[in-house]
Amino acid sequence: MTHFALLLLTGFGFACLCASVARHQSTLFGCALPMQRNRMLKIAGWTMLALATVIACAALGPGYGLIEAFGFASVGGLAAMGLLSRAAGGRR
Repeated sequence: MTHFALLLLTGFGFACLCASVARHQSTLFGCALPMQRNRMLKIAGWTMLALATVIACAALGPGYGLIEAFGFASVGGLAAMGLLSRAAGGRR
């Protein structure tokens, strides 16, 4: 159950960080978002990544927890990047 939560948190965290970049907003939303929305997306993304790290460290201890958190961050970032490239392919 912890692994599923880590995967969701890192995936959604990186998706929020991707959505906060102005270059990706035209691909995802068709227009640029206001600065307040960008700030909220960045805060949400970093909060989810930090929460995933805390959950992993609480479940496995600080040594293995950090390793697992970084591993799931890699998988979550790859998933967000794949979904973003798929969204960009559909817009062309």
